[in-house]
Amino acid sequence: GVPAGVRHLMELRVPGAGHSGTRGGKSGHLFVTVKVQSHEVFRRVDDDVHMDIHLSLKQALLGGEVQIPTLAGGSETLRLQGPAQPGTTKVLRNHGPPRLGGEGRGHLVLHMLLKFPPKLSKRQVELVEEFDALCSEAAAAQTEGQQAGAPGAGRAGGA
Repeated sequence: GVPAGVRHLMELRVPGAGHSGTRGGKSGHLFVTVKVQSHEVFRRVDDDVHMDIHLSLKQALLGGEVQIPTLAGGSETLRLQGPAQPGTTKVLRNHGPPRLGGEGRGHLVLHMLLKFPPKLSKRQVELVEEFDALCSEAAAAQTEGQQAGAPGAGRAGGA
């Protein structure tokens, strides 16, 4: 059989399965090049497997639970802490494919992406604009608070 952990374009040697030897000599070896098909969810990178996790705006900002598929065909629940920045990764150690030679497993690397709806209703647009205004107000208040607490703030005319 094909050993666990083989990669794309890896060459395997099958002893004694090649052409028969001349004048009754023993058979040679068969060399097989493995071609691994791409998967719609998982991407193999060295000993690890990568996948994209599409988060809703609520999941990205507040956290929550996300179902992620496993290599065994099932799924696991992943708890996210909010806010989860899009573009960040989370590594699930030893949840990847077996390493060639049986030396443990690779990792499952999750890439957090933000999923947007294809269209927004009028109400959704209003809520996003309101949320943006609240964020701007909070940022301005934080900046003012930092300036008020800065050394030399509030002193007139120097020393």
